[in-house]
Amino acid sequence: MKGLSLSAAAAAVLLAAAPAYSQVGCAAEDGGCDIPEGITDYGPDYTVPDDGMTYKWSFVLSQPEALIFVPSPNQVEFFGRKRTATGFEDLYGMPFAYRFDEMVRPGVTTVFVRAPKGQDTCAQPGPIGEICLRYYRVWSNGASYDYEGIQGGFNLKVFVEAVPEPATWALMLGGFGLVGAAARNRRSGWKRAANARA
Repeated sequence: MKGLSLSAAAAAVLLAAAPAYSQVGCAAEDGGCDIPEGITDYGPDYTVPDDGMTYKWSFVLSQPEALIFVPSPNQVEFFGRKRTATGFEDLYGMPFAYRFDEMVRPGVTTVFVRAPKGQDTCAQPGPIGEICLRYYRVWSNGASYDYEGIQGGFNLKVFVEAVPEPATWALMLGGFGLVGAAARNRRSGWKRAANARA
């Protein structure tokens, strides 16, 4: 029973470390996008979630010698709300830093993206002057990807994975440790039971 509770605790730790999904078109699990011959600037929209996580996007072409260039975000928006003595003041368009690093190689382009972590604590009381709502929108709206060396039609698949931050790695390693402890406890329980029967 103890081993079962440790396994449940480990599963809860690993689930807590799982990030939100990063939204980008032509997802590999859906078969990607088949792009017909003659269309050389096609590109689905993408959105960087404001969960503070770093995501790795891999854009893989069916033609291994071709190149794909992913457009940097063409819409970057901030919306916030600041507490005042009489309620809230809405804030718009404040500058903020986000990550968009692109590495282009034949057949595959890798992009690392991250938006700041949003929050909404306006329902709870707080001090005057506090920014209690932060919403960050980093996205590509209608911007086209560029291709070089394409011959005829092709397929584009996008693979998305979260890049764990150091704290997330620690959380995941703790979860794996709990799984290992549960397995050891279960194994030693079996040995004790076998020895008792002998």
